[in-house]
Amino acid sequence: MRSSFQPLLPLPSPSEGLFPPPPRAGCAGAALLACCALLPLPALAEQGAGAPQPSARAQELAVSATPEPRRIFIDGARAASDVGLASVGVQWPWAWRRDFLGGELTGHWDTHIAHWRVPPGTAVPGGRRHWTQLAVVPTLRWRFDGGRSTWFMEGGIGLSALDGHYATRHKAFSTRFNFADHQGVGFNFGARRQHELMLIVRHISNGGIRKPNPGEDFVQVRYSRSFE
Repeated sequence: MRSSFQPLLPLPSPSEGLFPPPPRAGCAGAALLACCALLPLPALAEQGAGAPQPSARAQELAVSATPEPRRIFIDGARAASDVGLASVGVQWPWAWRRDFLGGELTGHWDTHIAHWRVPPGTAVPGGRRHWTQLAVVPTLRWRFDGGRSTWFMEGGIGLSALDGHYATRHKAFSTRFNFADHQGVGFNFGARRQHELMLIVRHISNGGIRKPNPGEDFVQVRYSRSFE
C-alpha cells in the first residue's frame, strides 16, 4: 500500500547536502570590519561629551601654584604733615618661596619713583615745594591659606634717595639718602589674579644716622597689574 505522507517543506536534494553552504568568507569579513569601525564612534563621542571639566577649586589651585608675576603699579599717599605723594613702579619677583605658618612666603623687589609735593602754606618761604624720590625695597609677602588665598600681607625695608634736602614749616631732613620701610595688606582679583589693591603705611627716615631725623609717614593706596 502506497503511503500518502507528503513533507511540509521540501527536503534538500542529496547533492545540496543537509544544510545550505555558509556565505563566502570575503563578504562576511568585510561586513564584520565595517561593524567594528562604526561601533566605537558613538562611544568616543559620549566619552568626549561626558569628560569631567576642571572644578573651580582645581582652577584656583592651578592659579595659586603659579609664581608671583611681575607687576607695574601706581599709588597715591598723604602724610599727616599735609605732604602729598604719587609714585609709579615695578615689582620684580624672586625665584624663592617658603611655607610659613600655614601660608606661603614669597619675595620681590619694590622699585619706584615718587613725586613729593607740599602746599604753599606748608612749604618754607622761598623754599622748594617739589621733590623726586627713588627707592629700592626688598619685600617679603605672606599669602594666607598656603598661598591659595587672594589676600596677603607684606613688609619690607630698603633705600631711598631724594633729589634735594626735604624741608617744610614742620620738619626738615638732614640727609638726602634715607631708609624706606613699609607694611601693607592687600588682595588680588581677576581670573588670573592680574589685578591687585593694597593699603600701605610707609615710613621714610635716616634711621638716626644724623640729626635731625623727624621722618615722614605716609598712608598709601596702591593699584597694580601683572604684565606677564
